[in-house]
Amino acid sequence: AATSSNEPIEVATKIARNKAKIVVVGDIPLNISRNDFYYKELELVVSKSYGPGRYDKQYEILGKDYPIEYVRWTENRNFEAFLKLFTVIILLNTTIRRADLKDSILLVASIAQILSLALRHYQFSVITPFELYTSVSLSAFFIWLVLQNRNSKAKNKVK
Repeated sequence: AATSSNEPIEVATKIARNKAKIVVVGDIPLNISRNDFYYKELELVVSKSYGPGRYDKQYEILGKDYPIEYVRWTENRNFEAFLKLFTVIILLNTTIRRADLKDSILLVASIAQILSLALRHYQFSVITPFELYTSVSLSAFFIWLVLQNRNSKAKNKVK
């Protein structure tokens, strides 16, 4: 996002609470009022696009990742989290509207979840217990849903 207006920074300083952090994302002018920042003790941070790793040759071209202990959200991890969220939204949407595709999508999602976990472990050798339990639980749940649906279809055919 970009603008030539100073309005985003002005509005942010007006609505910010005392000792707040204002994070600038995008290209905006930084004509700030010292008094607004001084009296509220505001902090200004300018963020790189896509997060840490952007514009770093070692990271972007050579594929060397930052250790998760030092940088929790890198460009790749941000994108991976977005893909997981997008998959869940698609799953919920298709489950409600297109029940005939549910089994296929659930299987693909569980396989993608397992592959993502395996690739992260292979590439970074660091997976938090939360990520491990969440990924395994979601995969097991998706597979259980598929099996339940197939069992109910088989029982309906027998009757």
